[in-house]
Amino acid sequence: MTIAQELARHIAAFDYDGLPPEAVHWARVGILDTVGVTLAGSGEPAARLAADVVATAAGPSLIFGTARRTSMLDAALVNGAASHALDFDDCNNTIGGHPSVPILPALFALADARGASGQAFIAAYVVGFETETRIARGVHFHHYEKGWHPTATLGVFGAAAACSRLLGLDAERTAIALSPNSSLAPGASPQTNLGLRDFIRQLVQLRDALTQNDGTAVSTTQSDLVASEDLLVSALADQGGIQTRIEASQTQQNTRADNLEALLSGEADADLPSAIVKLNQAQTAYQAALQSAANIMKISLLDYIR
Repeated sequence: MTIAQELARHIAAFDYDGLPPEAVHWARVGILDTVGVTLAGSGEPAARLAADVVATAAGPSLIFGTARRTSMLDAALVNGAASHALDFDDCNNTIGGHPSVPILPALFALADARGASGQAFIAAYVVGFETETRIARGVHFHHYEKGWHPTATLGVFGAAAACSRLLGLDAERTAIALSPNSSLAPGASPQTNLGLRDFIRQLVQLRDALTQNDGTAVSTTQSDLVASEDLLVSALADQGGIQTRIEASQTQQNTRADNLEALLSGEADADLPSAIVKLNQAQTAYQAALQSAANIMKISLLDYIR
């Protein structure tokens, strides 16, 4: 039996009646929290751009923060962008990312289109959450440390599991739904840099320019596109430099820690107070590198939400 088949067997057998009251309570909290951050993010440039570009056809599924309804796929995309736009969505240490935003936008869109009871919706959410976090137990934290963003790479399995449960798929069809996600799961962590959201803002401006009917729109858009590309390259370069500093400081800190451990175990002859001072220096350098990254992210975020 493959991993997908084993997971699918559990997903298909999952039932609301088997949930303890505490699980139901926290599922409701997670759902309400995601509704809140989705509404808060629905007016952000990323969500508005997604809505304007993809959600052009009418359909059964609601776009949060609006009265518009569109297709299931388009609503899931737009609401997914909105739910993660402010980066205030819930976190989980096992998955090493945001567990609810990959799942709930898809469930909301599907429930709008197909109909679902509250109990069925909660059961689907919980089984999606369980699926992605169970997979995470097998890959963390080296998965994240290698540069992957688990919200995307693992969350896609949670979304597939949740939607399969809400649709009432059997184990065989659930396994089929899970399997392609090993190829479709994107998510490199450098793409989470908040500085890139300035680039999104400029793309919104470019879209507005393209919709103009005067003769200057095309030439203006071309020059703005060059400026946007420069901004993107600059943001990536800044991020790369910060990441290099963090990694170097982490290496230095690890070396100092190893030396201190050797001293404490009696495996090395050296001055213990001196070693402690050096370890503190390494920790200070590491924290300074992290603070530098945090400062840039805060500046980007503040500029983004104004």
